[in-house]
Amino acid sequence: MGKERIQRQFGARELMALAGCLLLSACSTIPPDVMEQVDPSLTLADAQRAPAHWRGQTFLLGGRIEGRTDVGNITRLRIREYPLDADNRPHLSSPSYGSFLVLSRLGIDSAEFLPGKQITMAGRLTGIEPFKGGDKSDRLPSFEVAYLRAWEPVSSRNNLPNVPAIIPSPPAGGINSTGFDPLTYR
Repeated sequence: MGKERIQRQFGARELMALAGCLLLSACSTIPPDVMEQVDPSLTLADAQRAPAHWRGQTFLLGGRIEGRTDVGNITRLRIREYPLDADNRPHLSSPSYGSFLVLSRLGIDSAEFLPGKQITMAGRLTGIEPFKGGDKSDRLPSFEVAYLRAWEPVSSRNNLPNVPAIIPSPPAGGINSTGFDPLTYR
């Protein structure tokens, strides 16, 4: 198909919409080279039960950030795990199976990865580390991050645009009594 034929088949708006969709889909997916390393059958429970057995394996996990520690260019996040949905987003209404640590040696944007934020992480299990938080000390699975994504909160209206709940009625004398005809403005 030649360039002219593509331009004739698709207008500028359609091409821009297609480019926008491709850009959005590229931003919302985990890079293929990272996914090739992930063993999708591994869960947080596997890392908790047999960390020595699974050390070095890449897990895909998600959850909500509970805490953050930055020392130089190293960031350590404590994550409350929640199962991932079909879009690899944490499903917070499902039960959590515990917490884990994420370690990044490159540093992580402090404005984007704050406590309370939902994340998806692909990372290599490095072992179990002691972690003091709150009034107790835990031994948590620790992962060196290969991929990390923060999610924006989902609106309670299923991501629908803000549409007025009430649509105003036409004037008392009828639509045409005001000179406004909605059919002419399509």
